[in-house]
Amino acid sequence: MRKVFFLFTLMIITGFTNVYAKAQTCDVETKVRLSRDASKVKVAYEVVTDNYLNKSINIKVYNVSNNIYVEVRNNHDDTKILVTYNQTEDGTYTFNTTDIDTIVNYTFIVRSIKYDCEDLRSLTLIKPKRNSLRNNQICQKPETIDYYYCREWINAEFSYSESQAINIIKKYIEKQKNTTTTLCRNCIMKEKYKVYNNDDFIAQYGRYIVMIITICIILDMIYIAIQLWQRRKINRV
Repeated sequence: MRKVFFLFTLMIITGFTNVYAKAQTCDVETKVRLSRDASKVKVAYEVVTDNYLNKSINIKVYNVSNNIYVEVRNNHDDTKILVTYNQTEDGTYTFNTTDIDTIVNYTFIVRSIKYDCEDLRSLTLIKPKRNSLRNNQICQKPETIDYYYCREWINAEFSYSESQAINIIKKYIEKQKNTTTTLCRNCIMKEKYKVYNNDDFIAQYGRYIVMIITICIILDMIYIAIQLWQRRKINRV
């Protein structure tokens, strides 16, 4: 009797386990729904400055829902962050790093919380570093402040050494000066000799030409009218 009762209890437990396992299965419908949630996840970074003018970087994960979580990895160390909806503020999770001297590649893997689904989505983000050349006087000039090698934040290491990059910047400045000088000379010559192309000439003098032609036509018509009147007068006499 005990053996029959044991077998009956085992069958009940096994049945509930199978039902639970089935509920946790990632079927097509569930995968579609979870993939829809995962597709809304976005990542971004922003540079922030505190009251002491110290700069750091906020990394944000947007649109985390109850059904998914995000695992954050990076290629700089073994640190992992698991982001669930309960850790967010209305679906947005923010973490800060004060490391502004290293370029770091972050990977964000979106997974399901309840269901045994494979990774739903993977996103990447490159955290930039501050360009050490930015503080160099050569990068403080108006013509270089937005130049590639003078940008404040970079997301890839330069292929040149710092001294080589400075020489490239100097050549860029010299080239800009030559270009500006040539443009100025052309402007002076154009103003001095009033060299206009067809479009410039028409745009500036077109209305005067039309007025002159119109006046000439009117005068011709008046002259013709006078001639006709005089001839009729002579014929009557």
